[in-house]
Amino acid sequence: MVFKIESYDALRASVEDFCGYLTVRKVPQGSIFDCKLVLYELLGNVLKHGNGKAEVRCVIEGNFVEMQISSEGTLALPRHTPCADVYAENGRGLFLVESVCFERTVTADGGILVRIKV
Repeated sequence: MVFKIESYDALRASVEDFCGYLTVRKVPQGSIFDCKLVLYELLGNVLKHGNGKAEVRCVIEGNFVEMQISSEGTLALPRHTPCADVYAENGRGLFLVESVCFERTVTADGGILVRIKV
Protein backbone atom coordinates (compact mmCIF):
# COMPACT_ATOMS: atom_id res chain seq x y z
CA MET A 1 0.00 0.00 0.00
CA VAL A 2 1.38 3.43 -0.96
CA PHE A 3 0.03 6.80 0.04
CA LYS A 4 1.13 10.43 -0.14
CA ILE A 5 0.81 12.89 2.70
CA GLU A 6 0.58 16.64 2.17
CA SER A 7 -1.80 17.69 4.95
CA TYR A 8 -3.14 16.59 8.32
CA ASP A 9 -6.43 15.59 6.63
CA ALA A 10 -4.54 13.34 4.20
CA LEU A 11 -2.57 11.92 7.14
CA ARG A 12 -5.73 10.99 9.06
CA ALA A 13 -7.49 9.50 6.02
CA SER A 14 -4.45 7.49 4.92
CA VAL A 15 -3.72 6.10 8.38
CA GLU A 16 -7.36 5.05 8.80
CA ASP A 17 -7.34 3.35 5.37
CA PHE A 18 -4.12 1.57 6.29
CA CYS A 19 -5.55 0.39 9.62
CA GLY A 20 -8.54 -1.01 7.74
CA TYR A 21 -6.15 -2.81 5.39
CA LEU A 22 -4.35 -4.33 8.40
CA THR A 23 -7.62 -5.34 10.07
CA VAL A 24 -8.80 -7.20 6.96
CA ARG A 25 -5.48 -9.08 6.96
CA LYS A 26 -6.01 -10.16 10.58
CA VAL A 27 -3.14 -8.14 12.07
CA PRO A 28 -3.62 -8.04 15.87
CA GLN A 29 -5.14 -4.83 17.25
CA GLY A 30 -2.08 -4.14 19.41
CA SER A 31 0.16 -4.14 16.35
CA ILE A 32 -2.30 -1.94 14.45
CA PHE A 33 -2.21 0.54 17.35
CA ASP A 34 1.61 0.54 17.21
CA CYS A 35 1.57 1.17 13.44
CA LYS A 36 -0.88 4.02 13.92
CA LEU A 37 1.25 5.61 16.64
CA VAL A 38 4.39 5.38 14.51
CA LEU A 39 2.75 6.81 11.40
CA TYR A 40 1.11 9.71 13.24
CA GLU A 41 4.34 10.61 15.01
CA LEU A 42 6.74 10.35 12.06
CA LEU A 43 4.40 11.85 9.47
CA GLY A 44 3.29 14.55 11.88
CA ASN A 45 6.95 15.49 12.24
CA VAL A 46 7.29 15.74 8.45
CA LEU A 47 4.26 18.03 8.29
CA LYS A 48 5.40 20.15 11.23
CA HIS A 49 9.19 20.27 10.81
CA GLY A 50 9.91 19.12 7.24
CA ASN A 51 8.77 20.18 3.83
CA GLY A 52 5.23 18.95 4.53
CA LYS A 53 5.18 16.19 1.91
CA ALA A 54 5.87 12.50 2.37
CA GLU A 55 5.31 9.17 0.68
CA VAL A 56 4.65 6.03 2.70
CA ARG A 57 5.02 2.46 1.47
CA CYS A 58 3.57 -0.18 3.75
CA VAL A 59 3.69 -3.96 3.41
CA ILE A 60 3.20 -7.02 5.55
CA GLU A 61 6.40 -9.09 5.28
CA GLY A 62 6.30 -12.33 7.22
CA ASN A 63 5.74 -11.48 10.89
CA PHE A 64 6.30 -7.75 10.40
CA VAL A 65 4.54 -4.68 9.12
CA GLU A 66 7.15 -2.62 7.27
CA MET A 67 6.57 1.09 6.77
CA GLN A 68 8.97 3.13 4.66
CA ILE A 69 8.62 6.90 4.84
CA SER A 70 10.37 9.17 2.37
CA SER A 71 10.27 12.91 1.90
CA GLU A 72 11.92 15.50 -0.29
CA GLY A 73 13.52 16.99 2.80
CA THR A 74 15.77 15.20 5.24
CA LEU A 75 14.26 12.77 7.73
CA ALA A 76 17.38 12.28 9.80
CA LEU A 77 16.53 11.06 13.28
CA PRO A 78 18.85 10.57 16.21
CA ARG A 79 20.19 7.05 16.62
CA HIS A 80 18.62 6.78 20.06
CA THR A 81 16.03 9.05 21.64
CA PRO A 82 15.80 9.18 25.43
CA CYS A 83 12.48 10.01 27.05
CA ALA A 84 11.98 13.71 27.70
CA ASP A 85 11.99 15.14 31.19
CA VAL A 86 8.73 14.68 33.08
CA TYR A 87 8.02 18.45 32.88
CA ALA A 88 8.92 18.84 29.19
CA GLU A 89 6.12 19.88 26.84
CA ASN A 90 7.58 17.96 23.86
CA GLY A 91 10.04 15.21 23.11
CA ARG A 92 8.28 11.93 23.87
CA GLY A 93 7.14 10.99 20.36
CA LEU A 94 10.35 9.51 19.00
CA PHE A 95 10.94 7.74 22.30
CA LEU A 96 7.52 6.08 21.90
CA VAL A 97 8.27 5.20 18.28
CA GLU A 98 11.47 3.47 19.35
CA SER A 99 9.67 1.61 22.11
CA VAL A 100 7.12 -0.03 19.79
CA CYS A 101 9.33 -0.69 16.74
CA PHE A 102 11.23 -3.92 16.32
CA GLU A 103 13.63 -2.02 14.08
CA ARG A 104 14.12 1.53 12.78
CA THR A 105 16.69 2.19 10.06
CA VAL A 106 17.61 4.79 7.48
CA THR A 107 17.14 3.76 3.85
CA ALA A 108 19.70 4.34 1.07
CA ASP A 109 17.66 7.32 -0.19
CA GLY A 110 17.52 8.94 3.25
CA GLY A 111 14.06 7.74 4.25
CA ILE A 112 13.03 5.87 7.36
CA LEU A 113 12.12 2.19 7.48
CA VAL A 114 10.35 0.88 10.57
CA ARG A 115 9.32 -2.68 11.30
CA ILE A 116 6.54 -3.58 13.72
CA LYS A 117 6.23 -7.19 14.88
CA VAL A 118 2.77 -8.72 14.41
